[in-house]
Amino acid sequence: TLGNIYRALEQPGLRTEFVNSLGESGQFLLTDFHVLKKIKTLRDSAAHGGDIGRRQASELRDLVLKILPKIVALRSC
Repeated sequence: TLGNIYRALEQPGLRTEFVNSLGESGQFLLTDFHVLKKIKTLRDSAAHGGDIGRRQASELRDLVLKILPKIVALRSC
């Protein structure tokens, strides 16, 4: 899940091991970590806070669409 990926990347000792286990296709996780962090923050606000505004929902959609092809490509690893 996104939360699991984020937690693995958040821990310096686990980050390198996790990304290396994904090979070359997983390297984007290091450069796009800020995107994942923003997605997680917005998602958590919507799921656990109960409400986000239209602007935040639009931003969340745009961020997910930006990174989704890269995440889908990891399934072939």
